Amino acid sequence: MARAFSAHFPPADTYNADTGPKELIKNVQNFKELDRATRSLLVYGWGDGGGGPSIEMLEKARRAQDFDGLPKLETGEGHQVLREGQSRRQGSARLGR
Repeated sequence: MARAFSAHFPPADTYNADTGPKELIKNVQNFKELDRATRSLLVYGWGDGGGGPSIEMLEKARRAQDFDGLPKLETGEGHQVLREGQSRRQGSARLGR
């Protein structure tokens, strides 16, 4: 039997988010799975052929990583987050959850 890992629309309500404080806070406030998950995905950059994140977005992300008062931010690639989610899901299935 094939299984699919489904992802939700990002809590920031866009695939073209910015990495400024306002967007980071919105992402956490809109995160509906907060009681069941420890992470959400913030997809930032100029999407749909726009060239990805700008230098300014990358710098804001770097500055926000451990900034008091902002949600914890880790940068990485989306496929890493999805792979980690699949691993956790498979681990939970083995534990009978």
